[in-house]
Amino acid sequence: MSRALGTFEQNWTLDCVCDECNQFFADNLELPLGRDSREAFFRFDLGLKPADEASDLLHRRVKARVRDPGQFDGVRIVLSPSHDGSEVVPVPVPQIGFRRPGEEWHFFTERELTPDSVRDYQDSALESEFMGLGLSAIA
Repeated sequence: MSRALGTFEQNWTLDCVCDECNQFFADNLELPLGRDSREAFFRFDLGLKPADEASDLLHRRVKARVRDPGQFDGVRIVLSPSHDGSEVVPVPVPQIGFRRPGEEWHFFTERELTPDSVRDYQDSALESEFMGLGLSAIA
C-alpha cells in the first residue's frame, strides 16, 4: 500500500523493497496517484490535505471542468489555494470555447487547439469565448 494513499491502522507498507524498486514505485505510482488522480481531488474535498497544497496537483491525467448549466459549463479549471491559503478554489486555465448558436460550448486549451479539433467549426456561424487569467469575453 503506497504511503501516498495515507497511513492506516493495519498499514500494508513493505519495508523490504530495494531502493531502485522503491524509486520506480514513487515515480510511476505514488506521484500519479497522490497528485494526479481523482483520489487527489477528494483529499482536498474531505479536508485530508491542506488547501495550500492544491498547487502541487499535476493536472496531467485528471482534467477538471465546470459542470453547471450556463455560460461556464465545460470550462477547464485547475484547483488552486485561495489568496489566504484557507480553501481550495477553482481557477480557469487559458482556453477558447466554440459553439454554434443553440448548442453546447466546447472549450480547448492552447495544446488542444489543433486544426483537427476545430474542423467541425469551420465554415459555420459560431460564437467564441476566451477564458482564463481573469479574462472572460464572448466574441
